[in-house]
Amino acid sequence: MIPGAGGTQRLTRLVGPGVTRHLVYTGMQLDAATAVRLGIAEMIHPAGAVFDEAVKDARSFARGPRQALAAAKHAIRAATETSSTDGMRVERDLFLDLFGTEDQREGMRAFLEKRPPRFGRRRV
Repeated sequence: MIPGAGGTQRLTRLVGPGVTRHLVYTGMQLDAATAVRLGIAEMIHPAGAVFDEAVKDARSFARGPRQALAAAKHAIRAATETSSTDGMRVERDLFLDLFGTEDQREGMRAFLEKRPPRFGRRRV
């Protein structure tokens, strides 16, 4: 068998065709550290800390600029699901759409004033 449900396609985009060939042809199982090194996983946490780390990340995302986070999610998805040209077009359009938003103005003010930004009134 081979990886299904897009596994060979996604893995090739993550690690390149050479590493994908090696992993798929050999059926090699990876430990967590190798998965992080190859870019298949982003980080490793002890089992008992996974939930707390996920909550910490979620709180950080919730404090961020909501429209920019949604745009980033859309652009990153376009990078993996469309051609490079189409992905660049999506990114450009999203980037331009964010100019003039309150979050964009606050982010620029905070940067210039060398302080953390205060996006919206969300409390998390």
